[in-house]
Amino acid sequence: MIPIVLKELAGLGLHTRILHLNLQSNSQDEQHCHAVRYVWTHRGRRPWGLDTPSYCSRCNSIKSFRGIERINNPDGSFSIQFKCHGPSCTKSVTIPLTAAESRLTQGPRDPYGKWQCHDFQWDQTLLERF
Repeated sequence: MIPIVLKELAGLGLHTRILHLNLQSNSQDEQHCHAVRYVWTHRGRRPWGLDTPSYCSRCNSIKSFRGIERINNPDGSFSIQFKCHGPSCTKSVTIPLTAAESRLTQGPRDPYGKWQCHDFQWDQTLLERF
């Protein structure tokens, strides 16, 4: 029953992202902050933990971004490109992934959705999306 529910209710885990902060000590007993980010990923609704655009400003279609592609950039980084499938629309939205996000391997392959975690990197671009 659980796989059926997860497949049919793709938005089940879309309610939140979790950032877990804690203090850790190194070998010199110096404390530093460590953060782990938990992200719900789903192949159609939140690939690589990124929300699929819900509205196309070019063709005015709602929930039309279904073409999702992972792009290998020349510098070794990755980006995700969302393509609109509205009537006669060619709009695409490209979002660069941080190094930590690019390790979220399930992305669009997992039809049921999955909670994944990675070490959080303090990056202004990522904080704006968080």
